[in-house]
Amino acid sequence: VSVDDAVVTDTPVDLRGATPRQVQIIVTSRTTTLSGSVRDDAGQPAGRARVVVFADDSTMWGWRSRWIGSAEADANGRYALEGLLPGAYRVVAVPFLEDHSWRDPLILNRLHPVAAPITLREAAHTAD
Repeated sequence: VSVDDAVVTDTPVDLRGATPRQVQIIVTSRTTTLSGSVRDDAGQPAGRARVVVFADDSTMWGWRSRWIGSAEADANGRYALEGLLPGAYRVVAVPFLEDHSWRDPLILNRLHPVAAPITLREAAHTAD
């Protein structure tokens, strides 16, 4: 969603006012899937680890952002995240995070330096 050429999809915007505004809404099915496995320092599957994927650009972080995703690895360390938009991201696995705390920009700011960069394109990706 853009208003007057500014992307506002994940940002509240007030459309009331006397000045006409140009609003553009684009609907797409062109999303990505990120899947892989998490292993501990000994090379063993890290079951129940929390995998967090978030936009490299911190201006895209927010509680309802489509640029943030998370999944809990299964007992074998496998995870999958679907519906992410193509773009530049960071991915990190941690042993534990409180429910939905991975949407908090303060938490993401602490994870950013240790998260691996990844670019998601309109196709499935695997990260181990």
